[in-house]
Amino acid sequence: MKSAKELLNQTRLLTMLGSGGIGKSRLALQVGADMIDEFANGVFIAELAPVNDPDFILQTLMNSFGLKTKVEKLLKKY
Repeated sequence: MKSAKELLNQTRLLTMLGSGGIGKSRLALQVGADMIDEFANGVFIAELAPVNDPDFILQTLMNSFGLKTKVEKLLKKY
């Protein structure tokens, strides 16, 4: 956990890779909770494991960050 926190002091994005079931998600959630006050806009975690098609990575990231595309905004407006 210490290494992850040190890395987040140097970068805005941290990727955790490893086999399923070793605690990556739990570690990410704990590090995010511990460091949330250090980031003015908050901490976001994007689960990419279920994404099988690279074309959906950007949409998954945008959803994780609470962002909407221009098309989504227009559809909601009309």
